[in-house]
Amino acid sequence: MKTSRVLFPLISCLILMVNSVYSAEEPSGASRPNVLFIAVDDLRPSIGCYGDPMAVTPNLDRLARRSVRFDRAYCQVAVCNPSRASLMTGQRPDQLGVWTLPIHFREAKPDAVTLPQWFRKFGYTAVSHGKIFHNPTPDPQSWSEPIRPLPQLPSSYPPGTAEQIRATQKELPANDWRKNNLRGPSTGAPVIEDDQLVDGARTQMAIEDLKRLGKAKAPFFLAMGYIRPHLPWVAPKKYWDLHDPAKLPVITDGNVTPNTPPYALSDSYELTHYVDLIDFPKPWNEERIDEKTARHLMHAYFASVSYIDA
Repeated sequence: MKTSRVLFPLISCLILMVNSVYSAEEPSGASRPNVLFIAVDDLRPSIGCYGDPMAVTPNLDRLARRSVRFDRAYCQVAVCNPSRASLMTGQRPDQLGVWTLPIHFREAKPDAVTLPQWFRKFGYTAVSHGKIFHNPTPDPQSWSEPIRPLPQLPSSYPPGTAEQIRATQKELPANDWRKNNLRGPSTGAPVIEDDQLVDGARTQMAIEDLKRLGKAKAPFFLAMGYIRPHLPWVAPKKYWDLHDPAKLPVITDGNVTPNTPPYALSDSYELTHYVDLIDFPKPWNEERIDEKTARHLMHAYFASVSYIDA
């Protein structure tokens, strides 16, 4: 496979970096293939098939070996909602009129035609699981079936998390927007099975649909959207154990390349939304992230990627 070596821009708020689309085996006598569309949230090229030596992603790597790999694919906007809306409608954000998170693309352009709509037009059954569009609002024009709710899942946070959030919120200034919007810990390594977290549960539902739809006469377009490795970086402990944090790459002031913009050395402001990182340095501060914290966060990210790969 010939590929040109191009470095992807590593934008911390990049949402839709990788989309894997491949055809399943055609049903007997069918002339049109079934399509499985996989979207992964906040996935940068920290996967083996893109040359990352620290990544543990055997399944994505195996898929890449039998696929066409794009080395010059970039997100349309480094914000989730407009990038997803652009991808799913085939329209540039300036054409679609979606630039921010709250706007549903149907509000901006009611007559927009999405990718699953096109499949439905030509006789496909279109089904969705997980995060495909940013907004959770159902889009009956796109999908043949309503999005099914998840089963009841256990909490992925340790006991006492709710009390920790309330105590921290109480100490915040009255004008701090996090006073009523503070989130739980930014990372987690619970000892649980894959399907006890949202992505694993959705995967099981998608597998059930693959079997069900594969028996039908009509071809199908099945979309599966993974939330991880978007924050919070919570993955079963066994995926943390695949990585040695001491070997993970961490950028410090001592190994920054010349002419690196100062902003690139700062964290994503989104990290300060989480109770354990409430005092994290802001992107505009001179203070830097300490190496221990940075290494832990990198560990959490790589563990989340390995979880999705599984």
